Amino acid sequence: MTQTAGNRQNPGPKALKSADIIALRLAADGRLVERSASADILAFAYASQSEPVMRVIRRAMETGLPAEDRLTGEATGNYWLVAIPEAEGVLLVARETTLADRTTDALIHSRALLKGLLDRTVDLSFEVDTDGRFRFVSPAHAFGQETDDWIGADARPIFWPDSAGPAHNPFMSRSARTFEALPIDAFGDRLYADFAVEPVTDSDGRPAGVRGTVRNVSERVDADRAMRVTNLRLTMLQRIAELLNEVVGADELRDRAARLCADLFRADTVWVFEQVGRTFLLAGVAGETQVELSENWIAAAIAAKPDTAVFELDAPGRSHLLLHLSQGSNAQGAVVLSRDTGVSPWADQERELLAGIGSMLTAALAKADLVEKLSRLSSSDELTGLLNRRAFRDMVNRRLTNQSRTGSDGCLVFVDLDHFKEVNDTLGHAAGDQALVAFSKALTAIIRPTDLAARYGGDEFVIWLEGVGADVGAEKGRQLIDCMKGVKAALGQPDLALGASIGVCESKPGGGADFDRLAEKADHALYEVKKAGRGEVAVAVLD
Repeated sequence: MTQTAGNRQNPGPKALKSADIIALRLAADGRLVERSASADILAFAYASQSEPVMRVIRRAMETGLPAEDRLTGEATGNYWLVAIPEAEGVLLVARETTLADRTTDALIHSRALLKGLLDRTVDLSFEVDTDGRFRFVSPAHAFGQETDDWIGADARPIFWPDSAGPAHNPFMSRSARTFEALPIDAFGDRLYADFAVEPVTDSDGRPAGVRGTVRNVSERVDADRAMRVTNLRLTMLQRIAELLNEVVGADELRDRAARLCADLFRADTVWVFEQVGRTFLLAGVAGETQVELSENWIAAAIAAKPDTAVFELDAPGRSHLLLHLSQGSNAQGAVVLSRDTGVSPWADQERELLAGIGSMLTAALAKADLVEKLSRLSSSDELTGLLNRRAFRDMVNRRLTNQSRTGSDGCLVFVDLDHFKEVNDTLGHAAGDQALVAFSKALTAIIRPTDLAARYGGDEFVIWLEGVGADVGAEKGRQLIDCMKGVKAALGQPDLALGASIGVCESKPGGGADFDRLAEKADHALYEVKKAGRGEVAVAVLD
């Protein structure tokens, strides 16, 4: 928005001149229409094209929703800005926060000083001998126990009864140092403690043990972890929001969402699945770990826990963390994260974080689905509504790329309508178009929502059957041959010779086949059917 000179009176919904607020009313073209009496600083900032001011106005104008921002500076002071869209422009309101901000800074400083004092308090003071056995403990009661019973006891199993303890045992330290946030098992409670220790020597300067203090910092550790989870969640939400605002294709959007999750959760591999009915279809992936993940396994796991948003799936040498995405009663898909959990198991905070970003990931998949639907509309055959040849080829190559990561099969089916020229020659091209449309509808009814279908050219059609082998492809081919009776009936010409010939080629994971290679094989099988008399199904085998 560019400001222009002039100050035309326009009371609008509510006059500002006598209002006890800091506010400007701006027209849609940027003219300053009205201002309150106390708005000098705000008017100056607007006239100076202050970035926060222009940004909040621009955001409100573009979205049609109220927008907020901060204005800070030595010349202006600190203000909270709110831009509210109006019918003919924007109402910009500011509230001064300079005093409140200074008070907050002082409070933070005071709390830091107080924390420094509190940090000097400890829960336990001790001294151990060279064997790590207690010879002094204070106070008499610590960590829910009577510490007098500890005298003469080995300190290590008291704090780590089920393990050898940390790699560097503070009770055996040979130098003065601090051990921060060591996990301890204090009589059944999982806690965290800071140890401050220093070695003790006898009168001859020989090692005589270790003395030090222990302070329970579990609340601090838990608070820090909760804060890290919150910050990570906000960071992730911001990055997903930025992704949603960018104009990218459906495939790229899903892949980038997978990469974001991989980075945030330190995952080897992340899969993004689109859900169509009860079927899960791999739609995006990030990472290089060669781990096979079956869509049927995902579907079965979710069916077993329909009311659980985040849960683990056990796999050899690792564990997958699964997030089921849905909007209300509408299932959207799933995100699956995998890493070597023998080295780095999933933490409760990570499960919480994954659940916390679920709504934004759902929005990302919903946008990808919408982009894909729009792309299909622009990539469809004008007559039949099926995909065109180019769009179909691109989508199948995408499916083939994902096969090695899921271990699923796929099947390419070529269809040629036999004696189609007879329809055009005897009944006219309008009847030919009617036959193509009728066959397209029959084809669509036979395949599933997760499959793909295209008009390949003229009277040729092609189908991709997701997750099935040649036997299913051949069965679908026979169904297509049988449906030709209905196509002829739709034309009112049941005695036409119109029929269909089918060529099928199966793609197995790891075979390295692309669309062109599969198409060549399926087309060759179709040619053999044509040569043998038409109206049959032939299956080709990849070399």
